Amino acid sequence: MKKLTYILAAALMLGISGCSSNQPAEAPQPEPANRLEAIQQAGKLTICTSPDYAPYEFMDLSAKEGEQVVGADMELAKYIAEGLGVELEIKAMDFDTCLEAVTSGTADLGISGFSWKQDRADAALLAGPYCLTSADHQGCLLVRKDADIKTLADLKGKKIAAQTGSLQYEYMVNNAPDSEQKTITSLADGVMMVNEGKIDALCISEVTGSQYVKNYDNLMLAELRFATEDGYYVLVGKDEQELFDAVQPLIEKAENDGLYEGWLAAATEKADSLGIDMD
Repeated sequence: MKKLTYILAAALMLGISGCSSNQPAEAPQPEPANRLEAIQQAGKLTICTSPDYAPYEFMDLSAKEGEQVVGADMELAKYIAEGLGVELEIKAMDFDTCLEAVTSGTADLGISGFSWKQDRADAALLAGPYCLTSADHQGCLLVRKDADIKTLADLKGKKIAAQTGSLQYEYMVNNAPDSEQKTITSLADGVMMVNEGKIDALCISEVTGSQYVKNYDNLMLAELRFATEDGYYVLVGKDEQELFDAVQPLIEKAENDGLYEGWLAAATEKADSLGIDMD
């Protein structure tokens, strides 16, 4: 009887096993044909930014971990991620490495106050422009209040700095060829150099420069302005036309509906409340 029980149990197990083997295996996901499909499959959009450019991107250390990179551009990043139906991941890095991160595939998009530049247009697709409604001149000079810089001629022999890879660097090179030019990695470093008298001027955008002026009593924006082009762009991989086509209308809507202007106003207020003393 015991032997019969074992035989029946074995037969039952074989039957169950046979039924299980007849279940169709879960079909593997097809390989994504492009970056947009890869983002949608992963459910995550990864953007890179340099969070030292308030009110566009900056650090709020009072926020919880994972939400400390804030600013108008980060609201745009959230808006794009929501439009694509995915989560957002933000990678903070130096400004001059963002383009490489996008072209190498380390990041899906670069969102960090990128103005139009030929080398960027050669290496990536530029989605935008946005931030056209704000009064943010890109070619300003942060100087000490005792500086005598009113014309381009006054820059001769002066020590001027700009952030590596930025549009301001091009303005500096093109507009002040007779100056002693330096490059910096962080805007905060440049501000400290002006404050300590190590350089005479830092080429910076008006909105960002104004934030620093609020925190340094002896600094101001010079009356001199370099000739500039307006607007910012989002960096997209050169061969990722599908991703560009998905992102471009979202940027246009954010700009045309006044969303970005509202984000910028809120980010400016937040930067004010935090003091944005990034030294």
